Amino acid sequence: TTADVEPTVMSTPGAKRVKGTGCGSAKKTSKPSTSGLSPEVTRMFTCKVCANIVVPPIFQCPGEHLVCSLCQPMVKACPNCSLPFGDDPALNVEILAKQFSFPCKYTSKGCRMELALSAKADHETMCEYGPCPCLFTSLGCKWAGAVEDAWEHIRNSHGQKSQESGRKTKFIVDTVNNPDCNEWIKIWSYSRVKFALVLAKRRMGNSVVLCALVQLIGLQKKADKFWYRLEMKGNDRWLTWKAKPRGIRESVDLAIMKRNCLVVDPQQFAVRGRFTVGVTMSDAVPARRSPASAPKPPKKKLCLAVEDTGYSKDFDQFESYGNDSSDCSDHSDY
Repeated sequence: TTADVEPTVMSTPGAKRVKGTGCGSAKKTSKPSTSGLSPEVTRMFTCKVCANIVVPPIFQCPGEHLVCSLCQPMVKACPNCSLPFGDDPALNVEILAKQFSFPCKYTSKGCRMELALSAKADHETMCEYGPCPCLFTSLGCKWAGAVEDAWEHIRNSHGQKSQESGRKTKFIVDTVNNPDCNEWIKIWSYSRVKFALVLAKRRMGNSVVLCALVQLIGLQKKADKFWYRLEMKGNDRWLTWKAKPRGIRESVDLAIMKRNCLVVDPQQFAVRGRFTVGVTMSDAVPARRSPASAPKPPKKKLCLAVEDTGYSKDFDQFESYGNDSSDCSDHSDY
């Protein structure tokens, strides 16, 4: 079974964070801003059709009522005064709007960003608290909803199950050479948190590579509390990769662009067409500062550091899920 992942997390220039938790990192706007807009200012910049804060280009009727660029093509006259909206943006209103910063429309969901009006639309398109696409969009699923509802949808609509796997689990793909199978997803739980291992074949130049990453079915700020380690063994090769999980909204292609995933040649590790990935989860514990007077511990040689992890001994002890059928249609669990 193939599956695709389309969520996106990005930061928006021209934004600032107010006290509290927010979504992603963003640069503070250099424009003058007024947080906590008064009701009068809010009404001034509210679209008279959809009742949302307008974003440029802004259109205005002779009665000084505003309409957003999305609603303007659908209405011929102002619903308040019946006067026609002009075809040219109201530049004076857009200049006035630069004096204020506006809250994200997903404030009620938890976002605490305030942005210049010119940056508001881009931020809301990528806001982590906005509608989240389903993991299985390549199967034709059009669902989009709150991040906290994503797992309920995946379980009910796609028949996915999640087993508490502890720190270690193993993912076996025996259809890696099947041209009809390009992406695989395995869902499991660790510390009562749902994670998805995503494997996706992509063409880079003349080569076909396999991209691997772990995503947390939730917000990125929660994903930052964990580490994951991928381990691949085969054909006398051994490779490990350690990183923090990505939020559910980050697509595989975006992860590749931002170098947030492992990219390998699957044929280097596939044994008789079977590709095996071991996954080890851990909590991200803040590093403790040693007292200035405390001596620094001696550095270990790289060979000892790898030896001490014990991954070579533990790899065969991973619990295996799924079946061994070579037919990709049998891998609905993935």
